[in-house]
Amino acid sequence: MSSPSRRRFIPLPSRPPSLSADSLRSLHHQLSSFLDQTLSDVNQHASEYPRATVYTGLAGPRISLLNHSLAPFFPHLTSRQTAYTQLVLALKSDQLRTPSRGSKAGFLDTSVGPATLVLYYQLMHYVPASASVPPPFSQKECHWCARLLHDAISCATRDEDGEPPEYGCELLYGRAGLLYALLLLRQAMPTAALSSPNNVDGIEALLDLVRPLTRTATLKVLVDDIVRRGRIGAVRFNTESRLTDGPSLMWTWHSKRYLGAAHGVGILYVILHAPESLVIQHADVIAQTITHILFLQDPAGNWPSAASVHLGGPKSNDLVQWCHGATGMIPLLAAALSRSQILKLTPDMRSAISSSLERAAALVHGHGLLRKGPGLCHGAAGSAAALFLLADCKALPQEARQRYLWHGLHLAICMAELAPRRAFMTADRPWSLFEGAAGTCAAVACVVGRLDALLGTSRAGEGLRGGLLGCADLITV
Repeated sequence: MSSPSRRRFIPLPSRPPSLSADSLRSLHHQLSSFLDQTLSDVNQHASEYPRATVYTGLAGPRISLLNHSLAPFFPHLTSRQTAYTQLVLALKSDQLRTPSRGSKAGFLDTSVGPATLVLYYQLMHYVPASASVPPPFSQKECHWCARLLHDAISCATRDEDGEPPEYGCELLYGRAGLLYALLLLRQAMPTAALSSPNNVDGIEALLDLVRPLTRTATLKVLVDDIVRRGRIGAVRFNTESRLTDGPSLMWTWHSKRYLGAAHGVGILYVILHAPESLVIQHADVIAQTITHILFLQDPAGNWPSAASVHLGGPKSNDLVQWCHGATGMIPLLAAALSRSQILKLTPDMRSAISSSLERAAALVHGHGLLRKGPGLCHGAAGSAAALFLLADCKALPQEARQRYLWHGLHLAICMAELAPRRAFMTADRPWSLFEGAAGTCAAVACVVGRLDALLGTSRAGEGLRGGLLGCADLITV
């Protein structure tokens, strides 16, 4: 790790917390108070941004995603009604626009995000089903959002004039972000259907809108297209670098072969959460590409920001973030372990992934208090969230999972201590989910929920999954 990276993070100011009951109760009180105040501050800034996007846009979708996720577990802090209201206000301020290019069809930073949230929240309205409260959106609004997603799928599988086929597949803006949106809806459908067996307020009409978007045949078209583009990119990369054992998949963004989660491996993370039959179809090229990714990890546990055709050339390994570096590699490698049978990973390969994760997690813990801000993308919240994701990975030994949980808790505590002192840089969108304080709330809420469970005060928080809200929080369905 080169010296500039040491200036990117704040050294851990304290040791990991004690396991005593008194210490845990004290931490629970400290973090609950911090979460209460910070979420209140975030919601007060719910109209400061001009765009209705999830990443850093208008606070409606951005904060509504956070509030909706926390509502079942922290009803004293927020509610689903808060989320619905914020999303409605956001959509009035920034109208939805149907994507015209597959490279601009992602969940995080296009209209695909708010459109997906309308359908997702409408589905979640029926969990549990309630005949007394009307659904938050009209059938017309849901139909429009479903049409937008349908049109996005159509344009995503077309080649774009002037761009190489391997361009525009990344998670932040492109095709993998669209696939994430469809998988998010797919994982919500069974719960909504089971909660409303008697067609409460038209659940069947809603499911009829969403089913065509999330059926395996629809997802297959998008997955196959993304993999096709990755194969073309890999051939080009291996030819330029003269590699005989290079990766089987490689994508580009702005003429660079980025490796980080935002524009690189996040694509594979999303594909690994597609239906099993689709993953099996591409298992060989996915597994081989992961092997190449392991090869690129440096001794400190990090990865270069981008792949280079010059093997001996200079590499930048300074960034330890979700968007670039070890933090974003963790969700992919954890997903690969979880689907190791589908990928037909050998014991040696599984061991190599576990070892890689151990080094990456140690780096993220030690360098995770990023000065750049408290958000999920390139901030301390992303570091903590990645460790919580590992703590939830059942393919890892329980001892390792406990260690990752404790290290994530440690980072969250440090965030709560440092944020009031203004130890982090002020982001361009300081209250947003991926750059600012809303991301901090997502990470700290995860801790408070787990402490509730450990202390026996509530089991509700056990349902809060680890991971990065809006990009690395999928379950396999």
